[in-house]
Amino acid sequence: MRAHTLSSGIQLHPLPSIGSESINHLPRCGTHTGECCGKNELAVPLMHRARGYHDTMSNATMDTALLEGPLQLTSWPALETAGGECVFIGRTRLEMHPIHGELTALDYEAYRPMAERLLEELAHTAGTRWPCLAILVHHALGRVPIGEISVVVRVVCEHRNEAFEACRWLIDALKQQAPIWKKECWSDGTSWASGAAVKNPQESIS
Repeated sequence: MRAHTLSSGIQLHPLPSIGSESINHLPRCGTHTGECCGKNELAVPLMHRARGYHDTMSNATMDTALLEGPLQLTSWPALETAGGECVFIGRTRLEMHPIHGELTALDYEAYRPMAERLLEELAHTAGTRWPCLAILVHHALGRVPIGEISVVVRVVCEHRNEAFEACRWLIDALKQQAPIWKKECWSDGTSWASGAAVKNPQESIS
């Protein structure tokens, strides 16, 4: 299988199939300065090799996706048993660079096969750790101008505490693990946001 080369120049090897005994080709953000959305202490458990899912299954409705351009908020139908719904929205904020001037946009790039699978794994993990009724995790790719939405995490539970906890865990795990990089576009130049290494999904949650 051929390696995948990002526009930033980093070369990534193809992701092994779910049925593989091990996953040894995870890219490391440390090989260039792209952000892989802080610390990496929240790895998801290894997926079940035969079924492609975790051993403990969740009954939550799940919607995970990588979408081009700024994200749009959509409404969900109300669930009769849902008492708490928590939504995190990440937007491009205005910043100033001492050399390059004002930030105009963020450009997101991902190793799509791995990123899509990781979003699914994170959602399933949250659904097994908390009694979630519905989970949505969307992340934008491409250019996201100032004020526009780059990530949405939405969790619906019977009670607010579980919704808050699951939503916070999801956005933290996504930022720490997803092979998604962002390039900062300034009024006079560009730079890659700094990040940390992607954690191997074989390492389970403590």
